[in-house]
Amino acid sequence: MKVKVFNKFPTLILVFVIINILFTVSCSPNPMPLDEISVDLEADVKVSDNTELLLSHKDTSADEKIEEFSTPLKNELEGLKYVLTPYLSSDNVFFVGSENKDFIENYFLNPDDTNLSISTADWKRIVKILLVFDDKYNSSLTKYISNFAADEKIERQYAVSGLMNLLSIRYSLPLEIESEDMQKSNIINDLDDVDEKHKSLICKAFRLGFTDFTVEEYRLFRPSVYLSRGEAISMFYRIFSNLGLPINEHSDTLYYETGPCVHEEVSTPDQSHEAYSIENIYNEYQDYKSSLEKSKSSANRKRVEMLNLAEEILRTHTDSQISKDTLSIDEWIDILDQVFEIDSDKVKALIPCQTDRALTFDIVAISIFEFSYLMGGDKPRDATAQEIDLARQAIHQFDTSEDISKFVQLFSSGMLEGIFELPGFTPKRPVNNSEAMLLIMRIVKGLSI
Repeated sequence: MKVKVFNKFPTLILVFVIINILFTVSCSPNPMPLDEISVDLEADVKVSDNTELLLSHKDTSADEKIEEFSTPLKNELEGLKYVLTPYLSSDNVFFVGSENKDFIENYFLNPDDTNLSISTADWKRIVKILLVFDDKYNSSLTKYISNFAADEKIERQYAVSGLMNLLSIRYSLPLEIESEDMQKSNIINDLDDVDEKHKSLICKAFRLGFTDFTVEEYRLFRPSVYLSRGEAISMFYRIFSNLGLPINEHSDTLYYETGPCVHEEVSTPDQSHEAYSIENIYNEYQDYKSSLEKSKSSANRKRVEMLNLAEEILRTHTDSQISKDTLSIDEWIDILDQVFEIDSDKVKALIPCQTDRALTFDIVAISIFEFSYLMGGDKPRDATAQEIDLARQAIHQFDTSEDISKFVQLFSSGMLEGIFELPGFTPKRPVNNSEAMLLIMRIVKGLSI
């Protein structure tokens, strides 16, 4: 039998090399144990989580693509396009001009680029156009936007705090924030990472529902991440849905020459909804008041008198205009006193003394449901567990209300119908005059006279 004999020399060389490698690894001063490798692998897996990506990601390239935005942004993009119709229609008195129209439509509202960071110069131009600032406000735009540029972009914390300062110029928007509000904003998990001097304004934006959809979804603000176009779209949609488009600086009202129009349905591939807006409020109020004026009932004539008195207090004449100013607590107390004959001192005793005197929806809830006969009840009651669950599911930041039970009843009674569906609605959002008139109308409608 023949036996094949292998050459031993190459085999010996191979064995020597293997031994040498093992010796080198075992004597290394920085060995890599297996359990450390496992930790690194686990860390990699953790970073791939959506929340961690949002927290750790900082876009440093205008061409870098990040994750596809979800349906909420698609809906808000379509909604903002509709809200901005007066700006983008050449036959509208609020038309922003052909060049600005092209910039807004093809750059800012481009659905293919919502995930890209926005340059500081473009952010400044967008704010200037949408908030209707002329050149005399350039110093304010520089102070609150340009001065915070980094690599020609702007971090989210500076974009939001600057925007809040600029909103207070254009709207009647108080910026003071209470210590309790700061505590309740701590549900934002990375709030401590925000620069201290900008933190209160970011908390204010969050409490008013102006921060973008990612904060709502992930409970992260990501202060040092550069602002993206999609996040800017989301913020402006929430601001305009709640405050309306900026008013002409020579007028405090929005006028309709041919009467208000109802928003058409805004559709996306995943969802259809009817945008509730100031026009819907106007229509609901006017339809009800018109029906009362046609009635010969003494009770309905009394209801008309009550609505007229409320309009007089708010300096609103609903047959020609809609006021979008925010309502003060003092004006609301006057309405409860003069229209509904509730002792003003009793109302004042209910209102937290730390408030900034702007009427918010949770203050409305306290003042209405403490006097339960306004809503047809015999005496104040506590909200049921079922009512609380339904309200919590429907309203973001539900738990931030001053009196949860009364706010739940404001929701379950139907008083907030339509209003709570506005993106960014929160219990702490200021009530504008139009919303106040709608709330008053709904109270009057249910009164037994």
